[in-house]
Amino acid sequence: MTQRRLRGRSTHAHVAGEGCAIAKGAPSRTKGQVYTHEGPQDFVTPSALTEAEIAQTIADFADAARNAVEAGFDGVELHGANGYLIHQYNDIDETDRADLEATYTALVGALAPLGLAHLHQMESPEVRDLVVRLRKAWPGTFILNPFSGMEPTGPDALDLIGDGTADLIAYGGLFLANPDLPARLAAGSPSNTPCNAGARHSAGTRTDQGFAGGSALLKEYEHPDG
Repeated sequence: MTQRRLRGRSTHAHVAGEGCAIAKGAPSRTKGQVYTHEGPQDFVTPSALTEAEIAQTIADFADAARNAVEAGFDGVELHGANGYLIHQYNDIDETDRADLEATYTALVGALAPLGLAHLHQMESPEVRDLVVRLRKAWPGTFILNPFSGMEPTGPDALDLIGDGTADLIAYGGLFLANPDLPARLAAGSPSNTPCNAGARHSAGTRTDQGFAGGSALLKEYEHPDG
């Protein structure tokens, strides 16, 4: 699978070029920063999408999906979180629990009949009960990126498969530090500790800290099946 996203207003010209920041409705700069080759930069003020640009953006997503499949991917996942463009169209106040539950319940209900390959849910803090309800409402494969605070998702998250909360668990940082993570999880083997998120996004450290250590241990680790 490959993931397609459009950052919308959550971007900067150093990442995607001048005029790259777009948004739904009245343009307003969102708080926060994006990592660039020149270090963290504040988000810029976006331009509002016109109706024609909305139609073109939808077509661009479809073209990107077709190109990915033609390139050999089995499927495409559309990124609808983190304040990116698709997320902006949810019209959601995530500080309002009732709004949060109503929006995501309606969204899952609308997506369920489409026969999609899976639903990939990133969990916010203190919403496990909502995640469980969404999982029950989703007829297909349910992938969960469980909330773990500032720590990477660990092996204990696999218990969420056993208790029916999810069908699959998404791993990020732990996979970067352990390229052989499936074998380690299956064998109950200890894992490398991932570097912190800031280091992973800092110029010049992503490869060194994200992959080099894991590759070295890959040679040392002997899979139980040989």
